[in-house]
Amino acid sequence: MRHLFFHAMALAIAVGVSPAAAQTSPETRQDEEIVVEGQTIDPKELPVRVTTPPRPQDRQASATSISDARRFVRCMHSVDPRLLHETIDRALNDRTGQWALDRIIRQRAACYNTVFARPPADPPKYGECNPVSGSAMCRNVFDRGALFEYALATYAPDLALNRADLQRTEVRQQFLQRELPISQNRTADDRRYFDVASCVVQTHPEMALSFVRLGEGDTKEARLLQLLIGLSPNCFGRAKKVAVDPNQFRLYVGEAVYGWAAAVRGVRTLIPETQQARAD
Repeated sequence: MRHLFFHAMALAIAVGVSPAAAQTSPETRQDEEIVVEGQTIDPKELPVRVTTPPRPQDRQASATSISDARRFVRCMHSVDPRLLHETIDRALNDRTGQWALDRIIRQRAACYNTVFARPPADPPKYGECNPVSGSAMCRNVFDRGALFEYALATYAPDLALNRADLQRTEVRQQFLQRELPISQNRTADDRRYFDVASCVVQTHPEMALSFVRLGEGDTKEARLLQLLIGLSPNCFGRAKKVAVDPNQFRLYVGEAVYGWAAAVRGVRTLIPETQQARAD
């Protein structure tokens, strides 16, 4: 049920036609104005309205999990490039990727909160799901997502994306050549979530890149979330309202930014030490 809960959240975002979610999810209160490209935008005037998941315990679990995942990555300082490559250049539920993430976590057990205070579970437990206590979420989603943020900051600190480049035929073909084999190992819901995030990034690449580069707790995060979703109706099937866990959405946008960055640079991975291996 933990994976199903996560993917059910993804499906609500991807197709934007979940009547139950639209009726029960409280609307996000946004009293402040949003400014983009010199213009002031009232959130109520955006084509798509953003709401949050209805269960407080899941919202808290998400906030705690992403914070813990980022703290884990900061504590490590560096990540084995080969293991990083195996983790993020594959799908979330790819078995090789899950084993690689599990190994990263075990190699840096001292950085991983108190999970190893008792005898650790058999691998690939920490890469496969690693349930978040008291919720229906999986910690591996957040650990893997934080590694995309690490990879972008480490291997593409000077990255610049623009809409013209992402609309070029050769870049779009490169993106598909990289992502289609990965998507074969995604679940249907995971694939829909990533497709939506990829569409959002292609539509607003500069804004998406700024979004994933924000520091933890940056006050601009909620505004950019509103804009990325609210100004991308085509990516959400023209839905009027979308329920989204903001932390998971940001991590998917980070994964999509990584994929588009690789396409713009004409490579299958941004990790230099593994580019030849990936090409082969």
